Amino acid sequence: MKAAVRYQMGIADTIRKPSNPASEAGTRERSELFAAPPTFAAGFRSDDLDEVRAFIARYDGNHRRMALGRGALGYSMRTARCGAIDLGWMRTGMRQKVSGVPHGTILQLPMGRPHVYAIGDRAFEARPGAAILLAAGQEFTIYTEPDDCLVVLRVGASALSDELRDRLPASAGLVTREIALTGGRLEALASMHRALVQAADPQASSSHRPYAAQLEARVIGWLADCLVGTNPASTRPAVTVQRVRMVEEWVDTHLAAPITLGRLCAVAGVGDRWLESAFRAHRGQTPLGFVMARRLARVRRSLLDATPGASITQLAHDAGFVHLGRFAARYRRAYGESPSQTLQRSLRRA
Repeated sequence: MKAAVRYQMGIADTIRKPSNPASEAGTRERSELFAAPPTFAAGFRSDDLDEVRAFIARYDGNHRRMALGRGALGYSMRTARCGAIDLGWMRTGMRQKVSGVPHGTILQLPMGRPHVYAIGDRAFEARPGAAILLAAGQEFTIYTEPDDCLVVLRVGASALSDELRDRLPASAGLVTREIALTGGRLEALASMHRALVQAADPQASSSHRPYAAQLEARVIGWLADCLVGTNPASTRPAVTVQRVRMVEEWVDTHLAAPITLGRLCAVAGVGDRWLESAFRAHRGQTPLGFVMARRLARVRRSLLDATPGASITQLAHDAGFVHLGRFAARYRRAYGESPSQTLQRSLRRA
């Protein structure tokens, strides 16, 4: 008789501490970095292999699954969606062998013990210090560990491939591989994961919802950075220059609007590290430093062309400055005089 499928399981039922005391502290630290399954996430749990196979078939196509032990299967999954990105938290009660062909590009990160993946005659290991990127359409076999949780992110099959082709036209294409989570990568991934969960909340304020596309661009850019390196010199120079100019043109037409690094990454379609590195290489400044310089230059031109009755406050607001005190200080540092001095000199000359 099939076990009952249960929905709405608790967070503690999804992420458990590892049985190995030596790794308990590190696992707890990693699990705290990533967002726990939110209350609005859809929940599935079953101890029946057929039910689990049917559930995964709806989620990511048919697959083969074998229990490698005795007792309760203890499979559970929580899922949420932010824009085009699927978020998942998976746990199993016993060791299993799973084979399948993913429809999308899937990033899997264990919160505790390593998981072994077999791709053809090659073996990969997902562990707390390394995630596994499963390429869409490439068959894999995974051996899951009992009482452990996988954090899963799935993106569209073509989005990452298109990004890699833009950066490396001669690339052979996306293949399954390990991604080392060193040098700040783990923290960056966890930060994006928390932002995705927040933006996926149906009860979130409307101001968070437009960020879904921006967050998708950040995730795609981050994955591409991990695959080809964060140095723009490793990409085609023409592609780098084109993206930098695209951002520059967008900034010039949106100076009055709030501009964040994430928004600029969405415009360029790259990750924040890549964009920072590209601007430093081609502009000698950060993307937000470029925005500040453009805003100051806009006010400067407006003051030099001002007519009687011009308002420094209005000109600063039109260029995107909100805090007038900070604006005045930055203006003085940039031009060696206050905005009012520039305006007075301009009016006297006129």
